[in-house]
Order: sequence, then structure tokens, then C-alpha cells
Amino acid sequence: AVAGSMLGGGAENWHGSRDYEAIDIGKKDVVTANKMMGLNANPTDADIQTAISQGTVFVSGNYSQTHGGGIMSNGILILGQAKDITLSPGLEIEVYKAFKDANGNTLALQPGQFQFLLQDENHNTLATVSNNAFGMVLAEQDYTQAGTYTYYLKEQPGSNPLITYDSTEYQITVTVGTDTKTLKLSENQSMTITYYVVTDIQVALSIGTGTVLTATSNVGSNNHRATVVIKKDGETAFTNTMREKPLYFRIQKLNGHTNEPMQFVEFTLKDENGNVVTSGKTDKEGHLSLQIEKDKKYVLYETTYQDFMPAGPWILKVDADGNATIFDKTEDRNGILHEVGAGTDCVKKEYNTAVYYDDTIINIIAGVELPETGGIGTEWMKVMGTILILCMAFLAFRKEMHRSR
Repeated sequence: AVAGSMLGGGAENWHGSRDYEAIDIGKKDVVTANKMMGLNANPTDADIQTAISQGTVFVSGNYSQTHGGGIMSNGILILGQAKDITLSPGLEIEVYKAFKDANGNTLALQPGQFQFLLQDENHNTLATVSNNAFGMVLAEQDYTQAGTYTYYLKEQPGSNPLITYDSTEYQITVTVGTDTKTLKLSENQSMTITYYVVTDIQVALSIGTGTVLTATSNVGSNNHRATVVIKKDGETAFTNTMREKPLYFRIQKLNGHTNEPMQFVEFTLKDENGNVVTSGKTDKEGHLSLQIEKDKKYVLYETTYQDFMPAGPWILKVDADGNATIFDKTEDRNGILHEVGAGTDCVKKEYNTAVYYDDTIINIIAGVELPETGGIGTEWMKVMGTILILCMAFLAFRKEMHRSR
């Protein structure tokens, strides 16, 4: 969250971007971001001097390209009484996930597609993590005491019957020691920092076969997390195999007024029970591919894009033979969605590594109505037709009255 005002009542005059969109933050505004901000402040010289005149604590020279605002990312700030403290640089376990077809061809991964469990020595789950779009899986741990810790890392099998899930399990043994540093704060004051530091990392297979390869960094460091990257047989740590070609519902999102692709439009695919199956945003060509399965029914939701009218949701049905149909929906009094009409068959395109079902979804700018399909607009024709019918009725009435005289 970023506020537009500064100490002394001046304006920061922030300018930059928030969640992929340009933004200016006014003096009285408080703006939040879901994912990221990139901002530059442009206060006036007078406002800077006013803030300095009222300031009692100054932090300068800090910056960061990766950790947000940067304040205190490069050092320690002590306010008030100094006490001895403990810090844990901690541990990062990094592995990579591969997804291949029956012929060994690499398939595209979607963020969160596969789940992994980090467990303690008794196989109690400490964390559930998932892969990103590049196949990276990252698990982290912090420490509050020295000692030896044993972890197990494995994949949690999913429910897709067409996928063979990797059953490999890794045993990771981590040794944690202590390091201390004394800081002299003044002539009469000092403080001690105790670091719980990872001093050794060992990795072996507890389930599975192959040769484990590891790369470690920052072991013994009290300034950075220790990192271990795990591979097996020189490849990724986990590999899943698709026994049949995966199916993807591929959207192309277009601006209904310019026919141009729309980027960053978010779609979410849910199952019949309302659980999120997958989601994503369109690319610069307006495309987004969401993985689906045979003999399933989904509901597709679109997050309303700025200045455009709401669209959807839609019902997507995939039959046992792998044919996909998309329906407009209607909602009954119980809030249950039902498909309307016969639906539209998605265009099926089969490639070497996957099958895609294509559909185009058009957005309409709020407050503007597009002409109906096949014409230059029908509303004026309806109005003119109504007027013509009324005129003919009026003339017929007058003629009848004239006869009656």
C-alpha cells in the first residue's frame, strides 16, 4: 500500500505502474497492489525541505530492484532500546519439474499444475508447494535453534488418469549451527546478533532410483539463505508423463470495437463444485490456454476488464470422445448455472504434443452496444417499423371514420 502524502503535508507525486497498468497517486490517495508496483516520487523542493525539517529519523542510500521499496533491505535500523536479537537466514530447496508426452516431448507447464509436499522426519507435512510456469518448485524453512533436521520432498499425485506421476522421494538432511556478531552502537552501548546458519546439506533418494546431483550456495552464510538445487540423473528432480496428448481450451480475446487482441484479461476455470482448476491472463496476442480433461464439465469466468462490460460466465463441456462445446449460461433461483441452447462447438486443432479447442470471446466497451450479427444495427429498424405500423393503423382508423359519416 502506498500513500500519496509525505511528512509535513506535501505530495509525493508518485508516477509509475501498478499491476501492469499506468498509475498516478494523488496527495490524498492510498493505493494498493495485488502483485507489484513500480513507482517514482517527484516531490517539490519545498515539500522535501518541509519533511526534512520535521524528520527525526533518516534512512538514506537504500535501494532495491527485487525487494519492493528497498527501505532496510541493505542494513539494520535500530530505534529505541537496543537488545540482543536472533536471526535466521534459513534454507531454500529448489527443484524443477518436467512434463512430457509418451514420446518424450516436453509439454507446457501451467503455474500450480502439480503439488509437492515438504515433510519432517516423521512424514508430517510442513508445507505444500507447487510449480511455476518454468517448472521451478521452491520450499523454504527458517530455524530457531541449532541441530540436525531431516526433510522429505515428494510429489503429491493428482487425479488426472492420463498422467503418470513421479513417485520419487528425496531425503534432505540439514545441519544448523550458530554464528554471532557484536555491533558497537556507541561508546557505552552494543548489541549481539545470533544467527542460526545452515552449515551442511546432504541429499539422498529415499524412494526411487537414479543418481542425485546437488548444487549448494551460501552454506555457512549469515547474510543469505542457504540454497540447494536438486537434480536426478542430470535432469529435473521430478518428471511426469502424459499417456495421451493433453487437451487445452484456447481463448482468443478481442476488442469488439477494434477487433484487436486484448492482453492481461484474466480467466478462471472451475469444476462443477466451484473449485478452481486453473487460471491465467491473455498474452499480447489475446491468447490463453487452459488445460482441460475429457468427460468433464467446467464453468469459465472472466474478470471484468477495465472500462469493458462484464462477460460470461460460460459453461464448457468436454465429452468422453474429446469434443468440446461452450454454452451461454442461465442461472436459476437456486444460483445453479444451466447451459442455454445447443452451444457452440469449439474448433479442434491437433498438434504433435497437444490438442487445442479454440474459441473467440469478444469484449464490449461499457455504455456502447454493438450491432447485432450480420447487419449495421437493428434497433433503428425496430423503431422505424413500429412507427410505420402505428401510422398505418391511424390511417385505417381515419378511413373507417370517414365511411361511417
